[in-house]
Amino acid sequence: MKGKGTGMSFESKIRELLIENGMFDKQADAVILLAKENQINDAMKDRWNDSTEHYPPVIMNMLWFSTKKIALDYIEKNIPNAWLKPMFM
Repeated sequence: MKGKGTGMSFESKIRELLIENGMFDKQADAVILLAKENQINDAMKDRWNDSTEHYPPVIMNMLWFSTKKIALDYIEKNIPNAWLKPMFM
């Protein structure tokens, strides 16, 4: 069964990973907004608030992989000399 559940949502998990890799809250929020607008993530359009526990782990891995690319683009444009850049390469 897909949908909301007791586990962490995709958005919450991605936000947590962005912050764990050195981003500030506002930067993580900006990257998530960009990821939601990204056509590669269209399949996730209505699933960002779904619990990750209702999907195979590969879905989270693919979302994180594409979000890391978006985060790296964000860093290049906004904070190109940031120490955290290698975390997203």
